[in-house]
Amino acid sequence: MRIVAHDDADGQCALAIYIFSLGTFKSSEISFPTSIFKPFGYFEEKTEVMIDMHPFKYPYENTLIDHHGDPITIRELTSKGYLNKDRLYYSSGCSTLALYHSDIKIPDEVLWLVAIGCSGDRVEHLIPKYIKKRFPFLFTRMSLLKSEEFVPMMPLSWIRSLVNTGRYIRDPMKTFKILLSHDIEDIVFVRSDDVLKIVEEKFKLEREYRKLMRKGLIKFIEIGSHIIYGEMVSKYKLQSRIASMIWSKNRKKTVILCNRVNDDLYEISIRGPLTRQIVTLINQIHGVDRDVSIATHRIAGGGYLKKKDLRRFFTILNVKYAQ
Repeated sequence: MRIVAHDDADGQCALAIYIFSLGTFKSSEISFPTSIFKPFGYFEEKTEVMIDMHPFKYPYENTLIDHHGDPITIRELTSKGYLNKDRLYYSSGCSTLALYHSDIKIPDEVLWLVAIGCSGDRVEHLIPKYIKKRFPFLFTRMSLLKSEEFVPMMPLSWIRSLVNTGRYIRDPMKTFKILLSHDIEDIVFVRSDDVLKIVEEKFKLEREYRKLMRKGLIKFIEIGSHIIYGEMVSKYKLQSRIASMIWSKNRKKTVILCNRVNDDLYEISIRGPLTRQIVTLINQIHGVDRDVSIATHRIAGGGYLKKKDLRRFFTILNVKYAQ
């Protein structure tokens, strides 16, 4: 059985929950297809389970575990036969909640993964009361390592940051396997070499992040009164984190941050109220006609452009928003 999942914390945790509930696991059957050469939600014909991403094309008749798109649109797609209502697990919160509220029997001891998924998609307020009561350790502030020094924080935040490390270093399988093989205390207190290696990767990310921010290696410009546009170069997938940080201080604007992956390709993260319009523009440049409202968050999205297309993208942004 081939399973594809998004590489963020919610996607990894939902995948882990599904595997625990299924009772079997073969790494060769799992992939995180966030390829820069394929659109988000792309799947091979043999894909049997898709987690935390909406199908790029219809009909999709196999298992879908997702939260993108509004409930009304999902119902319409189901009624038209584009999605299989008998194999659809949907929640408007996050994908781990879609599983939690389904009829799938989840082992009680792994329900903490639901909380990590909620935290990953910033919907902590939706964490079920039962999970908070069952795993109070997750929500207890304690002195934990962060940025190579001890600071007060909750295990919930610590585990989320470690899981996202797999995404940022472009190797989510590393952190996903840790979720399958370690309990909460093992991860929080770094009780294995596997977890230690991820912590070391996290510290490398922190150093790269500080270098980029302190040395002014990211050049930002404002396009009109709506857009903050920037470009950077990093081997890590840090543009999403940095874009989120910049947007947190400029909530009325939309941040577009382009990370040069190689000499000809840029990876783009978008945060802010114009996210869906910008993702639509990127799709149009690719020649893709798609309703992004069913596959992209309202204030968070991304895409990829080649160098020649980035110039066109920048020109269009100036024409549309430089007012």
